[in-house]
Amino acid sequence: MSRTITAGTATTPERREAARKRAVDEGIEMRQVRSTDLWVASSGSNPAAAYVVKIVDGQVISCTCKAGEMGTYCKHRAAWELMREVGA
Repeated sequence: MSRTITAGTATTPERREAARKRAVDEGIEMRQVRSTDLWVASSGSNPAAAYVVKIVDGQVISCTCKAGEMGTYCKHRAAWELMREVGA
């Protein structure tokens, strides 16, 4: 089994794919904070919540959601990567 290390936490291909699916299924939206490396991600489970995703040199460095703070590959990271893949 292959693994990618993300902030000290092993991310399996299965975990990554599950996060990507959740990002799509929950309609996670991403918006860049004007001229910064910060993005705001909507919550898929709480319409009143949002999370800050930090991007440096085209890589997600952190997310303020519970999973992201634990170093886990989260659906907000997945949403940013999916958005980038489609060129949005």
